[in-house]
Amino acid sequence: MLEIITLLVIFREKFFVHMGYLLDLGIIGVCLVAEVKGVGKEVRMLNFFRVWRLIRLVNSMLGEAKAEHNDTLGVLRLEQTKYKELQVERVLLQDSLQREAEARKSVEQMLKGYKDEVETLSEALKVRCE
Repeated sequence: MLEIITLLVIFREKFFVHMGYLLDLGIIGVCLVAEVKGVGKEVRMLNFFRVWRLIRLVNSMLGEAKAEHNDTLGVLRLEQTKYKELQVERVLLQDSLQREAEARKSVEQMLKGYKDEVETLSEALKVRCE
């Protein structure tokens, strides 16, 4: 009864809109009247409905927690997919960088070869001119 009074004080008008609270009020009212009239033991079985409501409440809370968990798993999977895509992109960029470095080395070698050839031709011209 103390629980019902507390809920009534806290929720005021909203208390009378909520079906679960009204069910609790009805059950406790019937139990209280039955207790006063001396038929309390048989009517106490109505408390089963309050336990059933509590179980439903816990079940709905677990359902919400599972839904949040599934949402988090979805975000995690999306981030893992992005991570894998970034890893593939990193490997491709590393390969591209390596190819660019090899191309630069070959261009430098070709340039060095041209410089050597120019020096050789320059020396040959000097020898010929003398």
